[in-house]
Order: sequence, then structure tokens, then C-alpha cells
Amino acid sequence: IGAANLAAALREPLMAESPVIAIHGGPTSGDRYKNLYQDVDDIPAFQAYSRWGAVIENPSRINDLFDQAYRYAVSGSPSPTWLQVPGFWGAMAMQPCDQEASVDPRYSRVNSVRPIPALEDLELAAKIISAAKRPVLIAGGGAVTSGAGEVISMVAQLLDMAVVTGTAAKSLLPE
Repeated sequence: IGAANLAAALREPLMAESPVIAIHGGPTSGDRYKNLYQDVDDIPAFQAYSRWGAVIENPSRINDLFDQAYRYAVSGSPSPTWLQVPGFWGAMAMQPCDQEASVDPRYSRVNSVRPIPALEDLELAAKIISAAKRPVLIAGGGAVTSGAGEVISMVAQLLDMAVVTGTAAKSLLPE
């Protein structure tokens, strides 16, 4: 029952593009299909509100699956991911594991992969904006996580542009 509630709680971070790793319990392979109290397949509920997830069937997979969940959560459009740890109170996770936890430094922040536009595309965008009679700059959550507030403010002043922010970027510029 708790896992289903956790899955439902991922809807907000999914809509807000927030990176979350939800870790929940589940039945062990030996307990499945025995009609136990919590022998319910919660995975479809998690799939509806997340980008990626996995069941940790063996303690030797904890690190690499956690790394994958982390990478999916912070790459591209940030979003929730999940890991299911089978067993009573996550008993499988309490087994000894000889691996050290690590996170690839390339994925140590949100929007870890930042594409760089081609110079021709930037020149074309500058030409279009310069020709516009009343240009408007629309900034969303990506501008916040990228720390682009100061640059947006400078560009808007330089080009005398209006700036409109989405819900996730309301704090980007002073009112």
C-alpha cells in the first residue's frame, strides 16, 4: 500500500521536472504469487509517473542500478526514477556488498548534459530576434537550473525585450 502511495506522489515531481529517486519495497521472487498481503505488482504505477526504474534482484547490482537511476533523474529533462528493493523491510539491501558507492561526476548536477548549439543556429536566432518588432523571451525551469537569470536579464535589457517566465521560473528574475 505504501509503494502505491509513493508512486502517486511522483506525479508532482514529474510535472515539475524535478529529479527524484524513489526507493520502495516489493515481494521477493520466492514470495510472488502466494497471495501475500502486499503481493501486488506496483511497477505499472511507478512507470506511469517516472522516466526509468528497476528491480534490484541481487545486492551486487545496487551500485550500478542506483547510478543508472541517478543518471536518468538528472539528465535531459529531470524527472523521477525508482528502484524496488525486494524483501521484508528491504532485507535484501542489508546483505553484505563489496562495492563502493559512487556517482559519475558528469552527472553530479541537474541538467548534466548541456548541448551546445551550432554557431549558424545562434547567428540565425540573433538575426530573427534583431528583426522582431516586439521580441519576447520566454524562460522556464531549465533557465533556473542552468543559472541563466543574470544572462537573461542582460539580454532582455540590451534588446529591450519583455521576459515571460513559466511557473517553474517565477523566481528567476526580480519582480
